[in-house]
Amino acid sequence: MKIVLQTVNFKAGSALEKFIFDKVGQLRTLGTDIVRAEVVLNMDHAEAEENKICELHLITNSDTRKVKTLAKRYEKSVTDAVKSMQELIAGTA
Repeated sequence: MKIVLQTVNFKAGSALEKFIFDKVGQLRTLGTDIVRAEVVLNMDHAEAEENKICELHLITNSDTRKVKTLAKRYEKSVTDAVKSMQELIAGTA
């Protein structure tokens, strides 16, 4: 599974990149037909405290699944997105 990271209007540090690749890499266990995972990090410029956005797109041989999460920190947003994707794939979401 190839993991593609895109950040909007900022450059992710190496620690954040490693965290993302490690966390999203856990999705490999969900199936062999996963081709690519795309992670897009962005910031909502609203006044809300939870303004770090993670969009996670999981591309398989047969379809594409997407989740979007908001949190105070990118790490939490990525963790929540991976958990949501795991639940979506398992059919519990």
